[in-house]
Amino acid sequence: MSLNERTKSFEDLSRVVKRVFGDESGVQLEAEDLRTWTNDGMQYLVTTNKILKARATATTIPGEDTYSFPDLMIQQIETINLDGSYLMPMSFQEAQSTIQAGDPYRAQGGVPVLWYRWDDQFYLWPTPDAAHVLEVYYTRYPRPVTVPSDMLDIPDKWFATLVNYVLMRTYEMDENYAAVQMKQAEIAQALELQAEEEYAVENLSYNVVREVPL
Repeated sequence: MSLNERTKSFEDLSRVVKRVFGDESGVQLEAEDLRTWTNDGMQYLVTTNKILKARATATTIPGEDTYSFPDLMIQQIETINLDGSYLMPMSFQEAQSTIQAGDPYRAQGGVPVLWYRWDDQFYLWPTPDAAHVLEVYYTRYPRPVTVPSDMLDIPDKWFATLVNYVLMRTYEMDENYAAVQMKQAEIAQALELQAEEEYAVENLSYNVVREVPL
């Protein structure tokens, strides 16, 4: 079984939540509320632990220093490589100072040595003078569910934690604050344990990533 296997759907989650809450007929729990809480929960888990790792590739265009991130839903860029070699990341301000000092008119072409980001675009310097392979390693945000058959965009090992998150929201609606606190504690404990596991995996083995074409 893959560490990142995804086999659970929004319908699976809704069924479990309704059964645990005691509303299998869906009288109290409306589908739209469950959908909203599910998407909120996936976003919360991914924002907290950065669990969705991916890799995208592109080819540089000679004379073009600006590249986009179409449809990648990037949360955080971990690194960018050029032809397998590490590119130095810089903040926007650092890059502007560096380029102003060495290439104020941005006329220099060659093999890029650094990259920086502004909004949903990233920039290479010097401007590529040939085609190179770019590899972007990043963590991303989850794709929201819209219909019952949609697959949850988190690994199966996070399914129970997502169920607890949605249950926590149902108990909030029901004003059962003791149950809310219990679920909050269970979620916090699961996040801590998963963070430790992710750290061990990343430091003791190679990352498992999904390649996405730019």
